[in-house]
Amino acid sequence: MYRFKAGVCGFLFIVSVLSVIISSTLAIVSVSRYFNAEKNSIAIVFLFSGIALGLIYLSKYFKRRRSYYLSEYIDNTILQFAIEAGGMVTASELAAKTSFGMNEASEYLERHHMSGFCEKKFTEDLVPVYHFAKKLSHDEKKRSVDILDI
Repeated sequence: MYRFKAGVCGFLFIVSVLSVIISSTLAIVSVSRYFNAEKNSIAIVFLFSGIALGLIYLSKYFKRRRSYYLSEYIDNTILQFAIEAGGMVTASELAAKTSFGMNEASEYLERHHMSGFCEKKFTEDLVPVYHFAKKLSHDEKKRSVDILDI
């Protein structure tokens, strides 16, 4: 679902950028008409300039939303793979089972480690292994206690 939303936002971003180009071109044409003393050309300049500014804002909005949806998709993909792998993941495994490259997989896993979502451990060969907390059952969640009660 996140990939679909990111695709839609990417499409809307491209449409809004193209609309900005068209509106800017029309504003420039209107300015040239203004200097040729045609009627109502100043109103047309303001209209197309306003449209262009609004479309610039929309294009920035769609670009941010696309980035957010892609980030959510990546996070969900990593978490789903970690659950399937029993919580222990290496960058090479993640790269092999997903569409991520080796460097991308390393970056994403390291970002999750730095954010505190997983622990980083090392094998005897110093290969980093990222350990995501196990999935808790409903009973384990019910038995959870406040940190002050531990």
